[in-house]
Amino acid sequence: MVYSLRNLLISFAIVILVVLLIVLRTFSALRSQEKEQEKITQCREALQKLGPAIFNMQEFESVATKYFNTGDSALLDHYHEVEGKLKNDSAGMTLLAANNRESSLSYKELADIIHRMITLSAAGKQAKTEQGEGVVALGPLIEQFKNIATKLEDENRAVLNSSYSHSIRLTRETFSFVRIISGLLVVILVISFYFIYHDIKTRKRTEEQLKQFNTELEKQVTEKASVIRKNEERYRSLFDSMSDAYAKCDMEGKIIEFNSAFMHMLGYAEEEIYKLSYKDITPVKWYEMEDEILLKQILVRGFSDVYEKEYWHKNGRIFPVELRGFLLKDDSGIPVAIWAIVRDISSRKEAEKKLAESEKNLRYVMDSMSDNFYVLDKNCRVTLINEVAQKNLLKAWGKEVTVGTNILDMIPGGEGEPIRVSLDKVFAGEKIEYELFNVKEGLPPWVSVTYTPVSDETGTIIGACISAKDITERKKAEQEILKANERFGLISRATHDAIWDWDMINNRNWGNSIFYEYYGIKPGETWKYENFLSRVHPDDKRRIEERMQAAIEKKGEVVIEEFRFRMPQGHYRHFFDRAYIIYDKDNKPVRMLGSMMDVTEKYLLEQEILKQKIQEQKIVTRAVINAEESERNKIGRELHDNVNQILASIKLFLRMATERDTPSGHELLTRAVKLVDNAIDEIRSLSQSQVTPAKKVDLKEMIQALVDRLDDSTSIKTVFTFENDKEIDDDLKLNIYRIVQEQINNVLKYAEANTITIRVYTDNNFFCVSVADDGKGFDTGAKRKGIGISNMINRVESFNGELNIISSPGNGCTIEIRIPC
Repeated sequence: MVYSLRNLLISFAIVILVVLLIVLRTFSALRSQEKEQEKITQCREALQKLGPAIFNMQEFESVATKYFNTGDSALLDHYHEVEGKLKNDSAGMTLLAANNRESSLSYKELADIIHRMITLSAAGKQAKTEQGEGVVALGPLIEQFKNIATKLEDENRAVLNSSYSHSIRLTRETFSFVRIISGLLVVILVISFYFIYHDIKTRKRTEEQLKQFNTELEKQVTEKASVIRKNEERYRSLFDSMSDAYAKCDMEGKIIEFNSAFMHMLGYAEEEIYKLSYKDITPVKWYEMEDEILLKQILVRGFSDVYEKEYWHKNGRIFPVELRGFLLKDDSGIPVAIWAIVRDISSRKEAEKKLAESEKNLRYVMDSMSDNFYVLDKNCRVTLINEVAQKNLLKAWGKEVTVGTNILDMIPGGEGEPIRVSLDKVFAGEKIEYELFNVKEGLPPWVSVTYTPVSDETGTIIGACISAKDITERKKAEQEILKANERFGLISRATHDAIWDWDMINNRNWGNSIFYEYYGIKPGETWKYENFLSRVHPDDKRRIEERMQAAIEKKGEVVIEEFRFRMPQGHYRHFFDRAYIIYDKDNKPVRMLGSMMDVTEKYLLEQEILKQKIQEQKIVTRAVINAEESERNKIGRELHDNVNQILASIKLFLRMATERDTPSGHELLTRAVKLVDNAIDEIRSLSQSQVTPAKKVDLKEMIQALVDRLDDSTSIKTVFTFENDKEIDDDLKLNIYRIVQEQINNVLKYAEANTITIRVYTDNNFFCVSVADDGKGFDTGAKRKGIGISNMINRVESFNGELNIISSPGNGCTIEIRIPC
């Protein structure tokens, strides 16, 4: 057996050695082919770019010549298109120069020729623009480019042919080496199987000899049994000192001998145990099993297998035990007793129970995992697998994988995932990690696969743990981040704003070219926060510092400020700066990103507009004064032409009534009273339309009063909704009330409407009012004679709001107001 095992181990070692040689040779060939493939790729890339570049240069020469000779503006777009191609070719030549060290100078020279062509053509184009004619001679440059490009094409084709030949030769040599080594491996395996067969045959002969020896040994044991029984008392102390319980019973089952461990196990006194049989301390459910063991094992071969049962403790507790029975015979070979070594396995059973619960919990945890997880032994058989892995492997391979499955038998042909290679590496002690892209429906597109060696307590690798995590969202996020970084890089180069990134931990800063231009420093030079503050105007510096500190403390707030900034030339310009603070997981500020926009021209324009608005406001103020005078005149006329006439009639009727004491006189008094009521109503209506509402009055109630009067006095249908949940100042309430009142008057005077819809609501941080009618509408672009709409606009703008008028002939009118709140 030893020699067979040794031969098997030697064969196994030789097989591993041969396989390693094949693997090493294969990897070496693959590495060489990869190098040749890199050369092939470089040559192909160069050949793919050189040909189109020559064509583009010839096309550019043709288009430029036609354009400069004819001046046809229709050729200008074609000219710019081909010029863009040449710029791309120049960039391609520069990239080839960076990737190809041996021909770097030649590719740089090609890029320089293209650049000179573009420059020369640009000069000709400028001359064409300024003088009416352009001169361009691109032929020599194109010929020079062709010569260098032809030389490079020949060199690349030579390298390409050489690499192809070398790659084919490596493949043939590798296959020859594998065939030779494989043949050698077959020969070694045949020789190894022969020696193993020889060892097995020798082992059988040895087993026959051992069987004869055992027969003779049993005879000797029987002869000496009597001697051992005589010395039994001599070993009594040994039994009493045993940690395991020892007991002996006669063939009737009565206990006749035991040690102290047996007494302590059952909790009985010595004299009490002598009165018991083994069935008295055994639950009934074990009787049938033990009778079978006695008949089929102990009486047949003299001993039993190790088996488990239960005992009754004196206090009524049942506990599990493990024992093995042995038959005792007298000198004549008649069975006289049975003895056994008994062990209390309560602790072990409890441990097994806990282990089962632990395995159950482990199964719950594994089945609740969203990742694939399974464990293999050294033979690549599955010893543990969760439900997610079973489902995904079934989708991926079309075969069910369960505990006991050999994973290598499940891998379909042509599978892209390097499972076999990864298992070889992980069994060698290496941890393998890679990302895999799935194309099969129902599987995560991207997963991260990890192979981890599993070792025993001695450090020997006994298996592998394989897990696969869905990283699709992370991949999408990485792609989005990559796109965002590309966009950010393009924006930072394209914008006229100074974009900056301040590392608040190390007090360092990055900026685009505009940023460094504003600061008068070279790109890459160290910049600190103190440099920024030193350039801010002294009148703005403290405000900026306080605003920055407040934004950091509030966390997540966008910093928006406008300030004066000293340029490198020494003068100040106005800048609008917008920044956002980034915090780490401990809510500490770590970075600040922002952009500075030069708004000096805008500031100067706003100042000019402000001056114009002041002048306009003066004009409006004069118009308001005139309107007030007109309103006073209107009130005077109303009092004179209406109320005064009513009062004159009252006076006449009262005089006539005093001269008559007849029923007609009473009728005159009645008519006079009605005229007094009319005069009171007229004065009240006039007063309500002119008097400012009292402070602290609800805006909803004020507008509702307008609506009620409108419903009572006209046939127009009014719809009013109030959805405001923000508290606003009384001044704003009064102005909103006046605007609504003014617009209702305009509708009554001009619109000929049937319905008026009034809505007051809030939208984010804006207080909004909408007044719409279905009247005849008007042209908003036509010049207006009145000042009502101008007054409404001025009221809204005084609160930094905006008023939009939406109307056209025949489509009614809508006034929308938005005021920050």
